[in-house]
Amino acid sequence: MIARRIVSAASTTLALSLAIACASFDPADRENAPGSEAEPTATVEQAVTAGMSRAEIIALAQTGVGYSYWWGRDQWDPTEKKFLGSCSGSCPKCSHSATGGGPEYGADCSGYVAKVWQVPGPTPIPKYSHPYSTSHFRWNEIHWKRIARADLQPADALVYRNAANTGGHIVLFDRWTSAGSAMVYECAGCSTGCRYGSKTLGSAYVAIRRNGVDDAPASNARGYLDSAGCSNIEGWAFDDDAGAGAIEVVLTFDGPIDKEHSLKVTTKAELPRADLCKVLGSCDHGYSVPFPSSLRDGKNHSVYAYAIDPETKEPQQLVGAPRTVSCSCGSSPVPGAESEPFRDMPPGSFAHDEAIALLDAGITQGCSSEPPLYCASCSITREQLVTMLVRAAGLSPLTPAKPTFSDVAPSSPSYGAIEAAAAAGWTSGCGNGRFCPSEPANRASAAALVRRAAGLNLVTTTEPSFDDVPAGSWLYQEIETLAAYCITQGCSSTEYCPGRATTRAEAAIFIARAFQLVPIPDCKKGAAGCAHSPCKVGAPLNVGCSSCANMVCIQKPSCCDPSGTWDQGCVELAGDSPGACASECADGQSSCSHSECEAGSALPTGCSSCAASVCAKDAYCCSGAWDWICAKAAKADPYCSCGSN
Repeated sequence: MIARRIVSAASTTLALSLAIACASFDPADRENAPGSEAEPTATVEQAVTAGMSRAEIIALAQTGVGYSYWWGRDQWDPTEKKFLGSCSGSCPKCSHSATGGGPEYGADCSGYVAKVWQVPGPTPIPKYSHPYSTSHFRWNEIHWKRIARADLQPADALVYRNAANTGGHIVLFDRWTSAGSAMVYECAGCSTGCRYGSKTLGSAYVAIRRNGVDDAPASNARGYLDSAGCSNIEGWAFDDDAGAGAIEVVLTFDGPIDKEHSLKVTTKAELPRADLCKVLGSCDHGYSVPFPSSLRDGKNHSVYAYAIDPETKEPQQLVGAPRTVSCSCGSSPVPGAESEPFRDMPPGSFAHDEAIALLDAGITQGCSSEPPLYCASCSITREQLVTMLVRAAGLSPLTPAKPTFSDVAPSSPSYGAIEAAAAAGWTSGCGNGRFCPSEPANRASAAALVRRAAGLNLVTTTEPSFDDVPAGSWLYQEIETLAAYCITQGCSSTEYCPGRATTRAEAAIFIARAFQLVPIPDCKKGAAGCAHSPCKVGAPLNVGCSSCANMVCIQKPSCCDPSGTWDQGCVELAGDSPGACASECADGQSSCSHSECEAGSALPTGCSSCAASVCAKDAYCCSGAWDWICAKAAKADPYCSCGSN
């Protein structure tokens, strides 16, 4: 294959003109830019179509999205979308103007595809040339050839020309949708401009393929970089040789994999994707990686994605890469929070109570001390999450002479916490002997870390709580356990978003609930109150009537089965369950309205020896409210049975 080229983005003076005869305009977004039907003038070098990969073609197409439609033109700036141009009216009586005094950029459908395909030869994108009409693309085979629609691949095109040969339209093909329409790149008229989106293409559209496109990559690995945003980088990758097995995906930032780059992230394409099932024969080939927190600096960063051939270990650049992203993260004081512990979290804001509970428990000091801020919307890194969990669980930092992970040196501030977490069996790192401390913790790994740190028993269920975490998928049981304990209800009513970065607000909720620093909400809709104390034998209780009943019934469903009973086995489980009901039942007394290990209403001093001991030190716990301070005291009190976590 011909070596890759860098297409110049330097602005040039408009030196050429094109006389375009207006023809009748088809109202269905058809472009009519007829010109000479002969081969446009080209150099000998241009006559041999230069090689391009599909990834290169799609990458060029993406740079034109957002620009205005300009009938008979083919220019835009691939480096910066600053002057998009403006189109008004309808073709052929449409007018075009520059944006804010900038260069007059815009393109029509055939000019757009010609520039993206770089035919008849390599041409700077901002330079006006416009060599072809849709008639050329439809009837001539110059630097392209006709193919069957069934053989369409990303970076091929579909062209239409009316019977009178006076107008038509051309789009750059990306993929078919499950509904039978196509996802395309196109410049489709004044009201639409140059866009990427779904389009229904009738049988009159003919499929064509650029000559010299890389149809035979050395690797069988293939896939797509669907999107790159400040939350996640997502796509899919597949290799025929691996079949249903997951293959490795490598993301590099600010440079391709074989050149200098600022960061490399390795992941597995193993997430379920319903849209891939029929196309590939198996579904679990998606990947989702949080955008690196180290690159949230407000600058533009390019994202490259590669599928790694499992046999040859060769990287294959994915279609859609590279993409450019600019992200920043931070916070500032907001009105209404002037007297709050965190000046960016007013009362009633998301995770307000949980973040303050973590602050008061000495688990976090927030993201800034002057002014005191929490940065709730920022993603939490793996080292930050582990550090919080080690503090919440009361583990002592460990400092072995030989590091467990190659990327966490003894000089790292989080070294002791990460080593303690590894020694406790909470984590084995991110692969290849690394921990990836500065990378955002995704919601799947966060579920596993929180569940293990809090010592919650794994839940076994065949009925998934979330559509995007099917039974048997990665960390399925860990996520289901947090859902069963009402620690999480997902990122929406139907999904958990396992690959998405965990925000600091979400981390606060996970930790505060898992360690009983705040009351756990009743996520079992419609559940009534407990008919009797879980410390006594009796009728079955409703799942969710209390955190204690919920924990017991996760382990022994018959305790909450209407046809069963709350037998002695249920009572014993209540006495042994961590946090929620251990101290309530430990000394055989049942008059406590809730566990002493969790916040709630004030408890009478005589309901348990635990309550009596805590209230002897802090009378407010039995006269005002059993708040998180009381719950924390109970966890450290020898008369209580909460344990260190």
